[in-house]
Amino acid sequence: MSGFGLDNDKNEREILRALDGCRTFEGFSDGEKKALAAFSRLVHFEEGKNVFSMEHQEEYLFVVHSGRLSLRRRTNKRKQFQQGDLFGEMGIFTNRGRLGNIRCEEASTLVAIHKGGVVSPGKLPVELQLKVVNALTRQIISYFHEDNPSATVELIARGETESTEFKESINKYSKDAIVRSAAAFMNLNGGAILVGVEDGGRIAGLKMGNQEIDRFQRDLLNLLKRRLGAGFTTLIDFDAEEIDGKLVIRIDIDAARSPVFYREKTGNGEEKELFIVRTGTMNTQLKKTSEIIDFVQERFKYN
Repeated sequence: MSGFGLDNDKNEREILRALDGCRTFEGFSDGEKKALAAFSRLVHFEEGKNVFSMEHQEEYLFVVHSGRLSLRRRTNKRKQFQQGDLFGEMGIFTNRGRLGNIRCEEASTLVAIHKGGVVSPGKLPVELQLKVVNALTRQIISYFHEDNPSATVELIARGETESTEFKESINKYSKDAIVRSAAAFMNLNGGAILVGVEDGGRIAGLKMGNQEIDRFQRDLLNLLKRRLGAGFTTLIDFDAEEIDGKLVIRIDIDAARSPVFYREKTGNGEEKELFIVRTGTMNTQLKKTSEIIDFVQERFKYN
């Protein structure tokens, strides 16, 4: 199983133990779970690692064997996963793409069940395939009661908005621009920055491997710490996706609970703070103290 970048372990006993504790598979017989285990592996992730990668984004569904993970939904809401929980079922049935990014809050071990074993003809008995599909469908239906998240392709189709911005490429200047936009989004209602997409919505794509993606994320977080403050890094989430064979990096930004100021050096080496907000598809710097006070009082509703 390539693409995880970490050790894979074909340990049937531990896999069966995880499937036994999974609520989605309640009512499945020992024999049925053993049949699923034949298409499964244990995968191990370190704290802070993302589960999904471009190599296997829609090939597996996962059952949490141990550890704790969080899903950051495209609605900027978060969901926790722990032992016995299942996720990844949306990719089993659709090509819509992921609706959020899964990150390990602590070192975690998961059971990865291959999509081909679940839905491909002849891999499992028809009765068992139908039983699995019904179980996963029930879980998907439960999501309809939640806010409808937006996949990246849908955001691109809508174009740039007050909550979406496109960046065609990555360089020194675009990194600064991304952090400025992040501050503007934090000061309003949050948003998403899509890197690798031109202003008009054409997907240009990025020429980057996994190591370069990781380096870009580290560099951007370090820049964000310097420009905005370390406390605001928790409002940023990264995801790399392939759309029509082209790499796009999605950066989701949560709204802040307190005003965010962008710090930069002046020509004489002194530091100044800028207050930037999102207005339409533009980032606007509020320069008058009275304007900043009015905005902060209305947006953050201090009492």
